[in-house]
Amino acid sequence: MRKLKRVIARPDYRLELLFEDGLSGLVDIKHRLFGPVFAPLLDPELFARVSIDAYGAIVWPNGADLDPDALISRISPLADFVEVDALDRGYQEMASDEMREADATEWVEGLLAHPPATS
Repeated sequence: MRKLKRVIARPDYRLELLFEDGLSGLVDIKHRLFGPVFAPLLDPELFARVSIDAYGAIVWPNGADLDPDALISRISPLADFVEVDALDRGYQEMASDEMREADATEWVEGLLAHPPATS
């Protein structure tokens, strides 16, 4: 069983997952957002409050939770969008230049939404 290291809410009800073994990618979970527990996650502010609990589950404050192992087969590699390490380096460089964290976050989200063309 892989251990989830990081989860980040992304636009369009996608989750960016990073596992300790290096597996990473985006998972679209919009199709799962129905019913009394998951429908509230259609609120972008609530969806953005995703975290990892003590047992490694993906959780939200309203009690919704997902097993990350069940999402592995649905991961789209981040490399199809932008390289994770490049995002991290770019974010760190921008933050170290005393740029506001919100501006650095906006830059990263912009790259994810509109990845540069690859050859």
